[in-house]
Amino acid sequence: MGPQAMFNLTITAQDGDVPPTTTVAVSWSAGQEPTFSLDQPSTWKTIDQANVICDVDPKKPPPEHLPKLVCHLWTTGATNVIVMAKGYTSFEMTYASMFNDHCKAAIPTAIAIELAPAPEEDAGPG
Repeated sequence: MGPQAMFNLTITAQDGDVPPTTTVAVSWSAGQEPTFSLDQPSTWKTIDQANVICDVDPKKPPPEHLPKLVCHLWTTGATNVIVMAKGYTSFEMTYASMFNDHCKAAIPTAIAIELAPAPEEDAGPG
């Protein structure tokens, strides 16, 4: 078994495909990672460029229909994750690596994030 990402995010949307405006921002003890934007291929990094790697094909344009977006976070310790998309409620959570007492080491952690449509703003009295 070789090196593995400590966190594996699976992002879905409550109402269908992952929105094309989805962004993933990650910070940890080493600082802020470059933000991944699903609709901006220039932000799609490889492991030699960043510690946030999402499963997209850099040889193709942004996907039009994506049931789930999987991202691998090569971070250690407390890791703050922010997922946003236009028209959806923002998600923010800080995760800690899980520790295996038997192995005496941190183990990869799977994280599922489901984006929910943002509530419509109250139009007030009309």
